[in-house]
Amino acid sequence: MFKEAPQVKQMVNVVLDDGHPFAGSYPCIVKEITAKALVLIAPVDKGEAVPINVGDEITVNYWLGTKLYTFRSEVVAVNQEYQQTITVAWPRKKEHLQRRNFLRVQAEIPVAFALVGGDDIYHASTLNISGGGVLVKSPIQLKVNDELDIQLTIPGKGVIDTVGRVVRCEVSKGPGGQFFMVGVDFTVINERDRERIIGYVLERERYFNKRRLL
Repeated sequence: MFKEAPQVKQMVNVVLDDGHPFAGSYPCIVKEITAKALVLIAPVDKGEAVPINVGDEITVNYWLGTKLYTFRSEVVAVNQEYQQTITVAWPRKKEHLQRRNFLRVQAEIPVAFALVGGDDIYHASTLNISGGGVLVKSPIQLKVNDELDIQLTIPGKGVIDTVGRVVRCEVSKGPGGQFFMVGVDFTVINERDRERIIGYVLERERYFNKRRLL
């Protein structure tokens, strides 16, 4: 067992591969931890336990503080009692996800941005956010590698100033007309501010997970 193992009653996410009949990401609760395995309450979809069988390969993601961990392993047991559980063997090693793999959630957050060195300030909103960057619904077209001064107003967390680099820009249309979806990676950010963003992301993820479990 790893010292960075999740805690009993902690929520984790189980990912079933695209080839699985019920492929997708599902929230699960940790029921028990042993030296050789992690016992999870089986994921539920629309009130029914998601069919997972012994031998299925799954990915487990979970947070400890501000760090996101992931491991891939095999289901070694399925308990079909009243509260169905799945037992997942501990892998030989576990990787700490890099910044580009930060958990990302949908969120409409006010954002102001300007090209670094520019005078014009634009006001927009995010489409999603993570500890590593944002997807912005921009009123203007930007170019890949443009550097931006960014100010985010995170609900319950305050204002955060950062610098980001545009990694993609795609034209889109909505009820209000044409806009641009601009993906931005944070390149200069105070780590305490990043933790504030991660805290907000985790709150949003817990909210979405609770809704999925209903």
